Amino acid sequence: MTDSAALARQIDDLELRLVVSRPGDDGAAGWLAALDAIEDCAAVRNARPVAEAAAALRAAVARDPDPDLWQEGVSNLRKALGTEDW
Repeated sequence: MTDSAALARQIDDLELRLVVSRPGDDGAAGWLAALDAIEDCAAVRNARPVAEAAAALRAAVARDPDPDLWQEGVSNLRKALGTEDW
């Protein structure tokens, strides 16, 4: 699996979680764990824009249970993945 494909799969999984359940259903802990995994994967692959977007979304999830904000963060992850400046 290519670097971007591995990250895209993780982001897809997170986005699916947002669509099929309310963000609070599994608590922020589930989201935080998924975002930690994305950030770690991005760091290993030198995908700095993705790691930064994951860190920003993790901070948002930790402070605010607003699903719209979380959707925006997932969108930012997708945009960061699309830049492929890494």
